[in-house]
Amino acid sequence: MGLTQLTVHEVVKKAVSGYFQLPAFQRPFVWSPDQVKELAVSLYSGYPIGTLLLWEPSDWAFPKGPSSAFPAHWIVDGQQRTTALCLLFGQRPNWWDDRDEPWDGLLRRNEVMAAINPVSRELDFALANPVRRRDPNWIPVRRILARETEESLQELVDDLVARPGSPQAARPGSLYAALHALWHRIRTQSIPVITVNHDVEDVVEIFTRLNRQGTQVREADVIVAVLGAAEPGWVRSELLVFLRELADRGFDLGPGILTRALIGMERGTARLMDGVRSGGQLPARGKEGTVEPFWGPPAVGVWPRFKEAVALTLRHLNDRGLLNAELLPSKNSLIPLFAFVGRFLAGSASGALDRRVFGRAFRWFLMANREGRYSGSAVTALSQDLARITRADNAQQALHALEETLEPWTPDPDDFLVDYRKDRFMRLLLYLTLFQRGAVDWVNGVRIGFERPGSLVSEGFEPDWHHIFPASFLRRSGIPEESINALANVTVLNERTNRYRLSRWPPSVYVRHFNIPNEHLESHLVDPGIVETGTRERVSVEAYEAFIRNRAERLAQAARQYLDSLARG
Repeated sequence: MGLTQLTVHEVVKKAVSGYFQLPAFQRPFVWSPDQVKELAVSLYSGYPIGTLLLWEPSDWAFPKGPSSAFPAHWIVDGQQRTTALCLLFGQRPNWWDDRDEPWDGLLRRNEVMAAINPVSRELDFALANPVRRRDPNWIPVRRILARETEESLQELVDDLVARPGSPQAARPGSLYAALHALWHRIRTQSIPVITVNHDVEDVVEIFTRLNRQGTQVREADVIVAVLGAAEPGWVRSELLVFLRELADRGFDLGPGILTRALIGMERGTARLMDGVRSGGQLPARGKEGTVEPFWGPPAVGVWPRFKEAVALTLRHLNDRGLLNAELLPSKNSLIPLFAFVGRFLAGSASGALDRRVFGRAFRWFLMANREGRYSGSAVTALSQDLARITRADNAQQALHALEETLEPWTPDPDDFLVDYRKDRFMRLLLYLTLFQRGAVDWVNGVRIGFERPGSLVSEGFEPDWHHIFPASFLRRSGIPEESINALANVTVLNERTNRYRLSRWPPSVYVRHFNIPNEHLESHLVDPGIVETGTRERVSVEAYEAFIRNRAERLAQAARQYLDSLARG
């Protein structure tokens, strides 16, 4: 980290030349014209305007334009002030895109003008309007600050006093003194500039802390900005298109997950920097002894094979009922799963073998989610497991190494008595267990996760969690709150059935009203005797506790059988 001082004039020059750049994760220019004017007042008064924080990504690959022989410094904190300074100078920053707003229009909307106060002989500042633009007393500040030398400033004074009817004609010396004071005070005021060259993860943390009440930058935003600089064509035509396709299928993952998985599949690490450092070269798969750029066109073997791995993974997940990434306790857990499939299953011709291998991999995947292995700041754990995958000679060896990192666990009835809102993994396990059993919607008889009888699984399907005994009914019956939301009192139905047909009635009413067959209840591991439990008005605490205990035991047994079947492939 380094601390330097730059004058306002130097800051503007660097923004105009492209030495300062704006990363894609920065929000648009949002300052009001009045804020731009107040910045001019502060600079003229000699007040400090804060520090600029720059990121110097010296280890990263950047394109070198014909007029640029240096890597850009990205503004992490201070882009609003820097853009406002460019407006005061009337000079367009290198990063400005007219597609957001034409620069000329922004300049006119934020035009600041100055006039000599007849009493103090100092300058007053105001925003331009039609009256001030016609008044010869008011001078656009950018006409003053844009002058590069004191001699050219004298030329401006001469031009102003030569205008017919100029109020300054009789005192050009006073006019020059006032304009020179503005020109010198603003252009030469120093701004502290802190430059960091930390890793992506640290830059994200810095930016987020600085903008705690504003834009919350994500690491994925930073990586897209970096890749957009390194390979803009690939990002637009491949990465972002593929991300949209995945989101349409219910897997809105973000670029961070995909890039980590892609790097991990080839390098055995989850550190994003390892994929975009300058000189990042990887052997192209199937080309012995040859080297291809890591971020390259579709002809390079890495990206097409990775896309195939992701598509194959999602097909396997869909087959097992995982139709939406929002069901997962941690989306990061998909990173090693994608890498595993890419290393050992993509391109395989043995569909039956793949399904067996993936079944065991899926069990490891679920257990890693249960332990929260990849939750939060999980780069270390991800890198360790990705290294295990890339070092293994085959899928079985890789799975053995991955499974050894996890604690043995089997579900018991108490696990299904937890609050369903507080344990995302157990909620997921409940759903997957019911899906594997072919559980059907109680009213329309369609299997959960399916659009209609006999149709394919509905991509993006998200379970709707249904209280078998409605919460409001249980509260009226005096059931303790911790028991009301027990997982054993929850099942999965489609949204329309849950919210518009069953949500208010006790099971003793809705089972008879909709003629729900016993086998539909059994598919959800609900004892058909539930119709005799309680009345329309209430249920006893003892009867309800007996119900959730019975169902918790049945759920635990079914979940154990489900996980065992995955372990056996």
